[in-house]
Amino acid sequence: MAQEALGIDIEVRDFEDFGAYLNALDRNEFALFSLAWIADYPDPENFLDLLFRSGSGENHMLYTSPEVDALLDQAAVSGDEAERFQLYQQAEQLIIADAPVIPLYHDVEHTLVKPYVQGLTITPMGIIDLASVELTP
Repeated sequence: MAQEALGIDIEVRDFEDFGAYLNALDRNEFALFSLAWIADYPDPENFLDLLFRSGSGENHMLYTSPEVDALLDQAAVSGDEAERFQLYQQAEQLIIADAPVIPLYHDVEHTLVKPYVQGLTITPMGIIDLASVELTP
């Protein structure tokens, strides 16, 4: 289909071992690849600094921007939360303008909770906190 519609040839490679796939990414063997990222904690640093900083081990697209790196450096040491998020937003806008990635989708999760379950909290990371749960008759 890519050949017909776009005039390009695509070779699909399958890896049974995810480690071998990551090693191939580290060797920069792909012009195009698919990869997912799930945050370890809810902070822009966990995406922007890890995925888009020059030389980061998770920057598999080899994206480099001295301006983005400078903003990430400033955000990393800022003690002012509002300033920090503003710096991350500036870096994010530069990254989006450069388009080093093409986001394909974002998962949406749904949780069904019975009416008799009270006090259930689900964090923005999707972690279910059962500390305050009560079952009512």
